[in-house]
Amino acid sequence: MSMPTFPTDMNTPTKEEAFNQVISSIALEELGLSHVINAEGEKLQYILGTLEGSLPPEPATIDDVLNVNKSVQKMLETISYYQMFLKGKMTDVLRHMPVEETVISRSTILPFSMGKNCKNLFAIPTQAGDYGSAMLIGNRVHSSATVNPVLFNAPISYTDYHNQPLEIAMVMPQTGKISELAIQFYATEFPVIDHVATFVVQLYRAKKGETVFYPMPSTFLELQPTISATSSDGTVLSGQLTVEKATDASFQSGDALLLVAGVRAETTGATSSLFGGYLSAGVSIN
Repeated sequence: MSMPTFPTDMNTPTKEEAFNQVISSIALEELGLSHVINAEGEKLQYILGTLEGSLPPEPATIDDVLNVNKSVQKMLETISYYQMFLKGKMTDVLRHMPVEETVISRSTILPFSMGKNCKNLFAIPTQAGDYGSAMLIGNRVHSSATVNPVLFNAPISYTDYHNQPLEIAMVMPQTGKISELAIQFYATEFPVIDHVATFVVQLYRAKKGETVFYPMPSTFLELQPTISATSSDGTVLSGQLTVEKATDASFQSGDALLLVAGVRAETTGATSSLFGGYLSAGVSIN
């Protein structure tokens, strides 16, 4: 009698693969037992003459029924013992399987708000593609100065504005990244204009100990609908953004964040106009 051998070309499974194979074998054994149980049920149906498509050659006696019932009972007892063995087998496998830790994503909402109804603060430029003077927003709005129209392409130095940008900026207590932005602007006064413009916002970051804020590219957001001749008081502009590039929206503990808001002209108009309202934003950080 020869001894059993294993295939020489079989790849050695990893620990995880071995566990999966054992679990699969238990499932197959359970499936086999289910077929045995089904066969025992059919055995009873046959002797009683209730099995569809198959009848005994002659009616069964009481002794025949009792004998078959005893045989089925014995088989079910054997199956029960074997299922206890399979349960112990499964318990051992689960006990030794590596458990992957589930990481629950927890995000914090960082609020930005103007804190008041700001009148005639946002400028609508006349030339298509130009940005109007914009506002710095953190725990409140920067109320004494506006930012150069090129703000969305250039850094902002807080020393130019009597330290106010740093004063209103949101200082981060820990390292993280921006994952989502949701912005809403409620207009309390809209001028009559003869062209189209878009309200835009972007987050700026200053590193800990530094005095210059730089734009975070992945956080640029255009609010909808656009501003046009049909816009009126009470119009709500809004937008939401999911940040795709974490490297463009990450920050370190001690860094400061500012929300910069302004208007870009989409078409050329006759005259520049000013308008105001309330702006609020929720920034999700992880």
